[in-house]
Amino acid sequence: ANLAVLRKRVADMNARVAAAEAAVTENTSATPPPRSGRAVVVEAAASYYNGVASFAVNKKQARRELGNERGSLDVKSAVGSDPSVTLVETRVETVGGMIRRMSPGLVRERGNWTISLLKIDAEGYDPAVVYGAHDVLAKTNVIVFECHKLWRSAGFTFRDVAEYLAKAGFRTFKMGLFYYIPVTPPMYWDDAYDETLQWSNCLAVRNGFPFERQFMLPPPCSHDDHEGAS
Repeated sequence: ANLAVLRKRVADMNARVAAAEAAVTENTSATPPPRSGRAVVVEAAASYYNGVASFAVNKKQARRELGNERGSLDVKSAVGSDPSVTLVETRVETVGGMIRRMSPGLVRERGNWTISLLKIDAEGYDPAVVYGAHDVLAKTNVIVFECHKLWRSAGFTFRDVAEYLAKAGFRTFKMGLFYYIPVTPPMYWDDAYDETLQWSNCLAVRNGFPFERQFMLPPPCSHDDHEGAS
C-alpha cells in the first residue's frame, strides 16, 4: 500500500517538474519586470559564535583576496614560517548577530519579520553556520546548504545536523537535479549518507510551510508491509 502511494507521489513530482520546466521557459523568454530592493554586504565570517578569527591568505597569488577561484573559498593554511602566507584577523558572527547589527530597526520594530531563504555555502563549515543560526531558525522557512562526508574531519556529521534541524522543526532533503531525497532521522536516515556523501546541496524546509508539501513522501515500506502486500 505504501509502495503504491510512493509511486503515485513520484509520478506527481515528475508532473510538477515538467510544469516547472515549462514555466521557467515561458517566464525567461521575456524580459522580467524590474524589482527594487537592497543588498547589504557584511564583511565577516559566519559561525556559531561572535568574536575574531584568523584567515590565511596566500600571497603567492597576484590577487590578495581570500582564495583565487571565483565562487569558492580556497585558502592556504599557514604552516610554520612559510613566507607566502599571512593571517588576517576577521570578525566572526552568528547569522542572528549579523541581522541584529545590520538591521537593528527590523529586529526591534518588526516582530513579524521572516527569513524566506537562508543560503549557506561555507566550504565545509556549513554546520557551524547552521548551529550559529539557532536564534533565527524559528523565523526561517527554507535553508539551503552544502553537505559532504568530509564534515567529519571538522567534527561534524550530516546526521547530527539533520537531527538538529528536525528538533528545530525542519525536514531535510538531499537535492538532485530533478529529485529530492528525504534524509530526516530516524525515518529516512541511513548511515551511508555520512560515509559516502560527496559534495551535494541539501535543503531544509520548515514543517507546515506550503513549499514543504511538494517534497513529502510516505514512510519507507517495512519488510512486513512488503510481504503483506498483494
